[in-house]
Amino acid sequence: EDDALFSSGIGKSLDERYIFYVAESEETSEVWYIDLLSTSTTTAADGDDEENDSSHDDDEEEMKCVSLRRNNVQYDVESHGDSWYIITNVNNSENRKLMVSPAKSHSEDDWELVLDGDGNPLFDGSPLDKKSLNSINAFETHAVLEGREDGIPRVWMYSFETKELTRLEFEDAAYDVGLSANHEVDTDKIAISYSSMLTPPSTIEVSLEDYSQRRVLKTNAVPGYDKDLYGTNRLHVLSRDGNTQIPISVVYRKDTMEKVEAGQPVPIHLYGYGSYGSSIEADFGSSRLPLLNRGMIYVIAHVRGGGELGRSWYEEPNGTKLLCKE
Repeated sequence: EDDALFSSGIGKSLDERYIFYVAESEETSEVWYIDLLSTSTTTAADGDDEENDSSHDDDEEEMKCVSLRRNNVQYDVESHGDSWYIITNVNNSENRKLMVSPAKSHSEDDWELVLDGDGNPLFDGSPLDKKSLNSINAFETHAVLEGREDGIPRVWMYSFETKELTRLEFEDAAYDVGLSANHEVDTDKIAISYSSMLTPPSTIEVSLEDYSQRRVLKTNAVPGYDKDLYGTNRLHVLSRDGNTQIPISVVYRKDTMEKVEAGQPVPIHLYGYGSYGSSIEADFGSSRLPLLNRGMIYVIAHVRGGGELGRSWYEEPNGTKLLCKE
């Protein structure tokens, strides 16, 4: 990579068919690939003919580009069968849309929105769509998508057969969730990581045949912690400019909240950070327990400048990131 603004990396698709080379800056990306199935087929067809083997050496090493870089266009690629599944902000889709095309080079003219069974886009990337999309992993029967909705990390299951999109639901009011390490493309279950302000980091197995069928594989041990003593809420507070509802995540001991409900004042520890599109998640923190056990309420304000509510939350107001920091 010759451009100093770009970093680069290499990886393999989940189905192990493609090697991807990714070059990206903060606002632009480009993906190149090698089709391992094509090169292995070519090699097998060549047989033992040394001359033919030599003639195909360069072909086996040649990379092709999914779509040449365009300023301010970002995209990620996952493969499934003979298709690319693409997450992109093309055409100013700030929350990123999900598109599909044939798995070929220079495919940008064939990118089309992925539709559900009723013909509606799953993720159209517009500000009106409250969902923002971050990643996709394509398994044999399902795609697992990660993103955000209502300021909270989300995981969606998409069935290639039924074209139905389903969001995984959890009991806690706010939480942090994402796909864990999964290395088998042909599987009927996946592992996700989960944490909330009440739940220590856990790994949960979810069935792809019935999303309600779940099994906790592992939970981080927290000595002396009794989850039943604590509570959590997800609330919204009007911003000082009077125009925006700011989400806040709250955790407390239940006996402390009883004092609040009785009209007694209690101390609050308020934390907030909004910059660089970084999201502060409502996850578990054992370091908060001494504060909670001493009668304090802990609050996280998910202020503008972060990424909790998509790209517009980072660029508010009106796209002027600088004004958010002044």
